[in-house]
Amino acid sequence: MHVRDIVETYFLVDYLRSNPDKIAVWKSATKKQRLGDFGPSLIRDALDKRDGYTAGMRKATYDLISEHASHATYRGFQMASQDGLGRLGPLMDKPKLQAWLEEMAKRFGHAAVVLLSDFEGLDPRLDATRAHYLAAVNAWGEKYYGRSFPKGPGAAG
Repeated sequence: MHVRDIVETYFLVDYLRSNPDKIAVWKSATKKQRLGDFGPSLIRDALDKRDGYTAGMRKATYDLISEHASHATYRGFQMASQDGLGRLGPLMDKPKLQAWLEEMAKRFGHAAVVLLSDFEGLDPRLDATRAHYLAAVNAWGEKYYGRSFPKGPGAAG
């Protein structure tokens, strides 16, 4: 759930960074308006369109995390129980801990780039730092996950 919340938040912030006129609308929206105009699938689709992504990588990421951690599913129960016997955590399970840490490592680098955005564009040093950090995150991801590693916001590929 924690990873999904961070992913969903940074997708929203990335969308608002690209559409600053929508910030005031989002801030004052009712729950119905927020879900209708800024729902997770709408945000993912808008970002994919902006970045020229056609394979739905953002949806695949969101679905994977939701299926295994956020929603009541058989796979989710397997992640939260020990040996499928219904003994719920906290429990020490090295493969599950490793999967969680790897997923966080894959997602949080790009989240940091978005969440540390200079929305006003007033600090060129911050922009340069972000660009350097994004290049390092993408190089790390490609080294450890190969070419399938999703490039971060604003990166080609």
